[in-house]
Amino acid sequence: MHRQPEVNGVLDACRELNVALVAYVPLASGRLASTSSFSARGSEALQTVLTTIAHKRGKSVPQVALNWLVRRDEHIIPIPGATSARHVQENVEALTWELSDEEFAAIDQASRPPTS
Repeated sequence: MHRQPEVNGVLDACRELNVALVAYVPLASGRLASTSSFSARGSEALQTVLTTIAHKRGKSVPQVALNWLVRRDEHIIPIPGATSARHVQENVEALTWELSDEEFAAIDQASRPPTS
């Protein structure tokens, strides 16, 4: 939901210096897990894409989002929070499969930051 580092030069600087960009709230403080609060605060198009892929794959919306973020750029390292053992397991399972190129592109397009 927050891709400003891609347009403000931060991610480019990380690539140039070969350092990590830490995505410290990759699941929008839990809003991705709750479709009601996500739709109120996030992009409806992104919510639709993430939910559709999650249902199709038998995954949770947070798992889909983490899978996309890990694949997005080798310099981006997400550190999702976990308030229970179930959350930890769900986060780990997000790394055991891959989005198709079409799914990745759909999420990428729906979450693309505005350019100015």
